[in-house]
Amino acid sequence: MDMPKEAEVAVFRLFRVEGVSNKSPTLVPAKDATCTEEGNKAYYICDRCDKWFEDSQGKSEITDKTSVIIPAAGHTLSDWKADDNSHGHECECGYKAYVAQHSFKWVVDKEANATQKGAKHEKCTVCGYKRAAVEIPATGTTIAPATTPKKDSTTTSTSAVKNPKTGDNSNILLWIVLLLIGGGTVSCIIVYNKKRKYNMK
Repeated sequence: MDMPKEAEVAVFRLFRVEGVSNKSPTLVPAKDATCTEEGNKAYYICDRCDKWFEDSQGKSEITDKTSVIIPAAGHTLSDWKADDNSHGHECECGYKAYVAQHSFKWVVDKEANATQKGAKHEKCTVCGYKRAAVEIPATGTTIAPATTPKKDSTTTSTSAVKNPKTGDNSNILLWIVLLLIGGGTVSCIIVYNKKRKYNMK
């Protein structure tokens, strides 16, 4: 018995659709997002109709295609990381930010005195990085209070030796008398010589 023409067409269409539908949708594997690149969840694409599905049987269609997108995470910066010269922040992906030279300031750990050494270190005012402590030398001297030197009672000033103030004026009077006598003697000699010359004429 021959099959009607309409039935043949229907069977042909059925086999053609079945042949296509038997092919599973293509899997798009999941991809993790990075700091700078988007990721995605796993999903399936139908090669025939280009529809997206959550399952491999194509039963749960994804109508909002942005729902499978995982946004880029952005950089997650660490606390300050530093070496002896510079500091900065670093992401686990290797990205570095705010890298700059240290701004050091001296910090005294222990003050030095006359007999004991002290210590100090440099500390960055931005990140807190500390360099190794260095020694502060002992001062080696103590500061004594200023004192006024005492006068030696056995030492007599030159002026006191030359001009003792005793209240005795006898030496002065003696010198005056001697001067008067000497002056009178000289005057007498001069007068005598003049008279002698006059008499000889």
